[in-house]
Amino acid sequence: MENKELLITYLYRNRDRFVGSEELQREIGLSRAALWNALRALRKDGFAILSASGIGYRLSPDCDVYTPEAIRAGLCDTASAYQIDMRHTLASTNQTLKEMAQHGAPAGTVLIAQRQTAGHGRKARSFFSPGETGIYMSVLVRPTLSPQNALTLTTAAAVAVVEAIREQTGQKAGIKWVNDVYMNEKKVCGILTEAAIAPDGSRLEYAIVGIGINVLPPKEGFPPEIRDVATSIYPPDTPPAGKRTAMVSCLLNRLDHHLSHSTAPEVLRAYRAASFLPGRTVNVVRENGEERTVTVLDIDDAYRLVVRNIDRTVEALDSGEVSIRPLKETF
Repeated sequence: MENKELLITYLYRNRDRFVGSEELQREIGLSRAALWNALRALRKDGFAILSASGIGYRLSPDCDVYTPEAIRAGLCDTASAYQIDMRHTLASTNQTLKEMAQHGAPAGTVLIAQRQTAGHGRKARSFFSPGETGIYMSVLVRPTLSPQNALTLTTAAAVAVVEAIREQTGQKAGIKWVNDVYMNEKKVCGILTEAAIAPDGSRLEYAIVGIGINVLPPKEGFPPEIRDVATSIYPPDTPPAGKRTAMVSCLLNRLDHHLSHSTAPEVLRAYRAASFLPGRTVNVVRENGEERTVTVLDIDDAYRLVVRNIDRTVEALDSGEVSIRPLKETF
């Protein structure tokens, strides 16, 4: 780890106080000259570091430290095994991590992009991924799951996102079957799991769990085509310094447990509790393009959407798209 990374990690972990230069030199093993060079490099990188003569240094409360080191500082003991790789710009974290997986990247590799130029969701729909306002990350897992249970990785990730939002903000988020997280009737997060099946077909060789979260509204606003269906966790008038870092740390802590227990009854119970569709009348578009209006009754034990049709017949859907609005969503 470079000197400036050691320094920013220590300052981040002690961000509520000034830290003296002697403590910094002692705790992270830097000479006085190396400490000064690291401070200068961090300030050049845009980090706001306050200094007080005879007292020391601390991060400005408004400083948004979004680095692997800062994220690791918020991980629990078991989640600390995640290997975090952050890039400034990628076409798609899912696509890049898939290539890394094919070349032997270990389970627990987390790839984060500051921005994506070709982020996508289901059916290759684009996912708007501007810089500075969102979380765009993918997690590589190598689970002992059959292909038939691959969906549980998506549902476990949805539960983790809902729990992280509640822990970090105190606000309630809900799951729209099967892979979207909503707040205030608008989409705040999309999840896309892509898996490779072992040659004998008996298990998953690996899976990439991609998560995109709108933390703040884009500075230029959401594009017109998604403006009516997209929202963010925080409003534009309260920019929360450091909240992306805290959200990723919290989310990884939740994912560490839920992805390894994706088939557990507790995940199903949490998914059902967070689902906001039961009791609502919605439009369903089947894989063959058929569209119809149904009333949602429940989520069954296989994560199928149990619905009642207009003719009063009841069925469990294992595929399809749900729209809670008259117009079809575009992402």
